[in-house]
Amino acid sequence: MVFDDGRVYDGEWKGGRVHGYGVMEYSRGSKYSGDWRRGKKWGKGIMVYPDGACYDGYWQDGRRHGFGRYVYATGATYEGQWEDNHMHGHGAYTSASGSSYTGQYRRGKRHGAGVMRFPDGRVYDGEWGGGLRHGRGTYTLTDGSVFVGTFVADARHGRGMLTAADGRRVLQEWRDGRLVRQQPLAAAPPDSGSSGGGGGGGGGDGSSASSPDSGSAARHSGGGARRSDDGGDSSVEVAPAAADAAAGGGRRRR
Repeated sequence: MVFDDGRVYDGEWKGGRVHGYGVMEYSRGSKYSGDWRRGKKWGKGIMVYPDGACYDGYWQDGRRHGFGRYVYATGATYEGQWEDNHMHGHGAYTSASGSSYTGQYRRGKRHGAGVMRFPDGRVYDGEWGGGLRHGRGTYTLTDGSVFVGTFVADARHGRGMLTAADGRRVLQEWRDGRLVRQQPLAAAPPDSGSSGGGGGGGGGDGSSASSPDSGSAARHSGGGARRSDDGGDSSVEVAPAAADAAAGGGRRRR
């Protein structure tokens, strides 16, 4: 069946509308194979887009809805829940560069609890808001040091505790991603029979600074303008709205 707008359909019909299983090829190059209900994609189906991207999952009222897997043209993938064409609920996203996020989404953005892992070994485990780190979180750095504190709009903000890889602890205060104050805490007494005086503490993000009252204390340089610790790889590609995939009622042309 060929529609006036160039779409070509091969499959089942009911009451003059696309209904049941069928394959629709669109004039712009997209192709949908799957279930239909009253002229709309509804149920299980696969959509292949002109750029090579592909969605394999569930649909409702012509939109991605339910569980599905989306492979982007770049090689990035998302597998999880969808609602009204948006990533929504629990899902797992892996970027083309190797970063990964597993956690909650709201309307296409990271929102709620989630874990972000980076190729260089950094890990953020905590709260997200509007696609950004926002709330309480634990941030493990490449040198093994761990920061536990609050984040606002993707930057460390407020008080937090940095624990170096050798166990040294520093109470820090951040403002818009910049370190404004820190206080090394007294080291715990060594275990019986162990030698004291370990080596220099690992710095947050690999940097360190000496402190007159603690020898060495882990810290993040924090100088200059506001910056994100995500290394420029915190974004999530957005799946296309697939405007050319709307069935448009799917009535049989007479």
